[in-house]
Amino acid sequence: MLLLLIVCISLCACSPIQYTAAVVEYAPIAPKLQLYSREDASELMIRNLDNYDKITSEAKTRGAQIILFPEDGLYTPILSSRDFQLPFLERISEPGSNPCTEVQNFDSKISQRVSCMARIHQIILVVNMGEVVYCSKITDSKCPDDGRYQYNTLVAFDMDGSILQKYHKSHLYYERQFDAGDGEPKTFKSWFGVEFGLMICFDIQFQSPSRFILKKGTTDFLFSSWWVNMPPINYAVQNFQGFSYEHNINLLASNSGFTGRNSGSGIFSSGKILTSFYNPTKGPVTTLLISNVTTNPKQDLTSDKLFLENVKRVEHNPPMTSFSAFVPTSNSVHNFIQIAGDFKCEISCVIDRAGDGEVYASFASSGFGLKIFPQNICGVYKCGDDVKSCERILHNLIDVYPTVPRTTFKDISIMLSGDVQNSSVFPIVSGPLGSIYIDDLKTSAEWNKDGTKYHLNVKGREDKPIHAAVLFNVWK
Repeated sequence: MLLLLIVCISLCACSPIQYTAAVVEYAPIAPKLQLYSREDASELMIRNLDNYDKITSEAKTRGAQIILFPEDGLYTPILSSRDFQLPFLERISEPGSNPCTEVQNFDSKISQRVSCMARIHQIILVVNMGEVVYCSKITDSKCPDDGRYQYNTLVAFDMDGSILQKYHKSHLYYERQFDAGDGEPKTFKSWFGVEFGLMICFDIQFQSPSRFILKKGTTDFLFSSWWVNMPPINYAVQNFQGFSYEHNINLLASNSGFTGRNSGSGIFSSGKILTSFYNPTKGPVTTLLISNVTTNPKQDLTSDKLFLENVKRVEHNPPMTSFSAFVPTSNSVHNFIQIAGDFKCEISCVIDRAGDGEVYASFASSGFGLKIFPQNICGVYKCGDDVKSCERILHNLIDVYPTVPRTTFKDISIMLSGDVQNSSVFPIVSGPLGSIYIDDLKTSAEWNKDGTKYHLNVKGREDKPIHAAVLFNVWK
């Protein structure tokens, strides 16, 4: 009898759990670039929360048990100075407290409103907020000169309104208004039995905190973002799909719907798209995405490539780059070897049908992209209308808006080697206007047996033009 009980407990512990999740691509009501009073700042955030409330109500009606909203969704990133941001910040209680039912001895009207929303709708509500923590250099030598820490914070509220967890973004993307968090991984266990890890936007471009969350055995991630799309190489949704594929995890990704420059949200399971949205226009769009999600209990979380500590690499800033432009012709083969520092990329493209006069480039880049994040990245992408545009895309990605490719491929092979061991690699494949192809095309991406090379192979289709096929290596 005892043996049977042990077996049953073991089976229950390993059995997959299905839950219903919602992510929101939200276009916020934006503040003006001016100094607000706390009262006026709260009024603007509450207008956004009124919209959150309606969306949350709809999600609950459709069966969602957990809902996630995007980074900066209450005020946008426009407030790029500490003083401008301050009126939009408040002290946030620690996990276990309940702002809806407990009297606070400080201004917490935003926390209180979100807490009560979660309680009213009986749903786990995960919202990005701004937190202020006051300090003094007398007791804290790291205290900023203005006497306060300002954090970009992801807060999870339980069905009863209590705070489950909060996480401070640890990798800032030109965010002078905030201080970086300490990078400590934060997770919480939901009432339906799934443990979630928390990350915010730029965190995904680094191995921390994700590798430490994975090491704990957590395989479901809540990811709140205000992404900056850099077509054709670095779209939001392709990055999110690649992250989910590489780590064999569930990723719930909520992104800004402010413009197509930021758009791209979805729910991904081991690289499979359960639901996704991308707005290719320059206008704002708000969209609610809902899907059933099943946990994956069969994880290999002991891989050295995820958890090797103190890896020393050559860090090039600005990055070293190598690229070759080419004009595809139908039924042709193009082979390249691109080398950037200690990073090597072997690329082979078999063209099916070439778009008239289209220019593509093969490339490799190693160092600090935009001077702030470590990357090894290589692959093939469509340029603009001329060869010069290839280099503009590679060196100043953000200024190139997506063009629509017409060239189709029979096969693309990318082999990445060199200074890539013990790191993570995201496979990224994109089509016209940010469409997603890892699911649409027969794609394989994996390390060789000794972990020294990573190979991406894409089998093309005659009805699927390819904008870019890229391997994105994250190593810091």
